[in-house]
Amino acid sequence: MASRRAFTSADIKSKSDDYHGSCRFARVPSPVSDAGIKSMNLELEFEEALKLSLALTAGLHQLNRYDRNTDAGRRRCLTLSVKIDNKAISVVEGVLPKDAVM
Repeated sequence: MASRRAFTSADIKSKSDDYHGSCRFARVPSPVSDAGIKSMNLELEFEEALKLSLALTAGLHQLNRYDRNTDAGRRRCLTLSVKIDNKAISVVEGVLPKDAVM
């Protein structure tokens, strides 16, 4: 039986297979930017990537509970704390300084 789809997957514009999204951050702590570090690549094993995804999702669910119509609600943020010495990434809820809110 012939397909009745009005379009094929070839009709849909898509990103490259290894692209999963991006976002902008509010600020960089002084020691990192003063050192001239422009980019850092972190390689995660599958299970560790799942843990990071869960931590980000849990943090985002909590941020979503705040009233984003208020200044205090918009200033709530998630911080990704990368510990180089023990290869750990922590997701921590925090508050942005007033001048960092976009």
